[in-house]
Amino acid sequence: LFGKELQEYRYVIHLHSKKSLYTGSEQQDWRQYSVQTLIGSVEQATRVINLMETHPEIGIVYPERYQEMAAEAYGWLSNEEKAKTFLESIGIPFSGGIFLYPAGSFFLVRTEAIKQIWNLNLSYSDFDEEAGQTDGTLAHVLERAISKVSTYNGFHDAVISPRREEVHVDCDKQTF
Repeated sequence: LFGKELQEYRYVIHLHSKKSLYTGSEQQDWRQYSVQTLIGSVEQATRVINLMETHPEIGIVYPERYQEMAAEAYGWLSNEEKAKTFLESIGIPFSGGIFLYPAGSFFLVRTEAIKQIWNLNLSYSDFDEEAGQTDGTLAHVLERAISKVSTYNGFHDAVISPRREEVHVDCDKQTF
């Protein structure tokens, strides 16, 4: 809805309620973990912004895998067909397999790192209607594709490990 306006900023943060009620309950712990990791305090938010400011090669920053999320989810799963179509539509070669992405969709991204997504001018009508889907929607494709787009554009992922108080580039040491 605000894509044009958001592109005017250097960075955009994506946070949401994590109301995945199809699992039986709101994912409060996962949401809190993700928000705390990115902007849980003034000091943490400052560290994340400083990381982006001092490392222009970083395109996207996100928390390492939430401990209750299955490591097997680091792939396309039932999103593969839609992902292939989506990526190829914006000129990015599709590749399968296991890969990093901001699972849970909490991240800070450099706007120039995902220019192909901005150029699509997506609207609400482009997204699947919410019906309790656990996978296989455009939202799930974007959650995974955002890192692929950033990487294709020459940027790296920064994965924050709050347990170890470390940041890893292109690596989630908890999962891989």
